[in-house]
Amino acid sequence: MNIQDLQAEINAIDRETAQLENSGEQALFKKLLNIIERLASSNDAQESELQKLRDEINRLKGEQGKPDIKANKKKDGNISSEAERKEAEANAKKGTENCDGESGENTEEKKKRQREPKLPKIKIDREVFCPLDKAGLPDDLVFKYYEGWLFKI
Repeated sequence: MNIQDLQAEINAIDRETAQLENSGEQALFKKLLNIIERLASSNDAQESELQKLRDEINRLKGEQGKPDIKANKKKDGNISSEAERKEAEANAKKGTENCDGESGENTEEKKKRQREPKLPKIKIDREVFCPLDKAGLPDDLVFKYYEGWLFKI
């Protein structure tokens, strides 16, 4: 429960206590409500202080604390200068019109990086053949031939 919900409930109780006939009861309820409000605000302050201390402990341990995420601000249509207006219009046109007829997506992002084969760059300086003791192999083993790209035949 956050502080706004608690404040709304306290206001509702305050309105109900105004309907009480006995002024002694009204004063008692008002005092109790004031105590509840102070405790709620104190609890909120303690929670924020506790989170700061947890973040500091994590920072000292070498970890990251809770990130400070700011709300996204929408850019409204208010543009203060002519240059900003022209730039905004140019960006809007660029985003909606592509030479491929696609809208809103950059063609640069779609291009994949061209990779060169590494085999011509690798210099082979020796070949080592490892003999295999066939006595240690299972009896039902079948030779499946060598692949040409792996071994030179």
